Amino acid sequence: AKHANSRYSKLLVCRVCGKNYNSETYLNKHLAKHGKDAAAAAAADGLMMPAAAAAAAAAAAAAGFPGAGSCFTAGGPAAFNCQAAGPVFAMLSRALRCAPWRSSPRRLLSAKAAAARRTPLFDLHTEFGGRMVEFAGHQLPVQYAAGGIVAEHKHARESAGLFDVSHMQQLRVCGVNRDSLVSFLTVADVAALAPGQACLSLFLNGQGRIMDDLIVSRCREPHFYLVTNAGCAEKIRAHLDHWAGVFQARALDVRLEYMDAALMALQGPRAAEVLAKGVTDFKLADLAFMHGRYATVFGVQDCRITRCGYTGMDGFEISVPPQGAMTVARALLDGPLVKPIGLGARDSLRLEAGLCLYGNDIDETRTPVEAGLMWTVSKRRRQEAQQRGSEAFLGGEQLAVASATKPEVRRVGLLGLEGPPARHGAAVFAENDGDEPIGVVTSGCMSPSLNQPVAMGYLRRANSAVGTPVRFEIRGKRYRGVVAKMPFLPATYYTGGLRISKKYCTSSCVSSGRSVQCTAFCTLSLPNRARR
Repeated sequence: AKHANSRYSKLLVCRVCGKNYNSETYLNKHLAKHGKDAAAAAAADGLMMPAAAAAAAAAAAAAGFPGAGSCFTAGGPAAFNCQAAGPVFAMLSRALRCAPWRSSPRRLLSAKAAAARRTPLFDLHTEFGGRMVEFAGHQLPVQYAAGGIVAEHKHARESAGLFDVSHMQQLRVCGVNRDSLVSFLTVADVAALAPGQACLSLFLNGQGRIMDDLIVSRCREPHFYLVTNAGCAEKIRAHLDHWAGVFQARALDVRLEYMDAALMALQGPRAAEVLAKGVTDFKLADLAFMHGRYATVFGVQDCRITRCGYTGMDGFEISVPPQGAMTVARALLDGPLVKPIGLGARDSLRLEAGLCLYGNDIDETRTPVEAGLMWTVSKRRRQEAQQRGSEAFLGGEQLAVASATKPEVRRVGLLGLEGPPARHGAAVFAENDGDEPIGVVTSGCMSPSLNQPVAMGYLRRANSAVGTPVRFEIRGKRYRGVVAKMPFLPATYYTGGLRISKKYCTSSCVSSGRSVQCTAFCTLSLPNRARR
């Protein structure tokens, strides 16, 4: 039915009770209350394009649900067993709705999603009403039943939130020559890492472009502890295995030990207060940002605590043996201070903090220079790359060339001044509305903390200065925006009360050479004599 007084072209009607809705999302929520097949009803009402309906039918048929192949026909839903088909159609319904937690295109959940791996905390997610989706080959909650994404985001900012990040790849690098392997495969200045210290680093390919970002920790024990992205797990594992084999063929002692441990992130201003109740081996106040150690956590032994995170706030990432994961998680959630947080709020929190998502903001088409990540390459490592090229580290020669010239594009922060948030893939134009884009958005969302659209993306260097007005093209219309400084919210990392001499940092910061305005990544890389 035409709806002349609305910007919507259709008025959608629930076939169960006859109620009207002007949004596919609201109709699907309404249908879910009926306990009916939202995807089939949506197809019957013409909400799905034929290709999407065919894909949904194929996915349902592949899952083995009776009658699934015939329920997406032009004549409407045929007779089939709703009760048997319910689970897969519920997943299809969620996938067909616009996913606010991701800026990439919608993905249709299918039999492949049902086969995704469960993390050790899967039962906890279902207990708290988690809306499970497939993400990087794992079943993870996009949000939980109580509150929604915005409420979860605000609770993490104001108190503390618990994230399941067990999909991340964890491994140990062991052996006498472990330093040589990690130093060659990453840009990390491992020689400058003290025992227990960690840093954000990058894997580069042979062209000096970003294969993945990771956390490198030099443990007090004789190994390195690495955490890499789940989306790159297979690629990075093959990469590591190849080069470990090369080193072993040269009679060098290196070993890779891949871990099956759970990984959870406790983030927020009250995270330390909660975790301190379960850690008696040491005082958390003595553990500064980007430092870690092994400990017993709420009675579970062999846990590794690293003071870091993906939110711009104080927090911890806790690696736990899988059999003890539920014990630790339940203990952390025992009380009102900590709530479970899904992928949706995790994405908006990291975007407010100006942190990159691999696959969106960085990938193998980008260099650290373009991505604004040269601060991860210390002055000493840059000198090594200039002198020894790729003998210093993989991609070093190409990185030295790239860093010697100004890049054509730069990663920048963007604020929306009107309209909806610009998301992944949105074109960016100059203020004069020229026909040629000056850049592209790689991540974007409505910031719950600022109540304003925020984004990051790549712009031409000539248009990348902070304060430059721009326009975003969203669904055929252009909306005003401006280039902004990142992070969008000030970082609140815990530095253990350490202060730093501005003069010393300006001349001798071993991590980036920048001034005191550096983040704690640089502050904690300084020698002890530089600390105040």
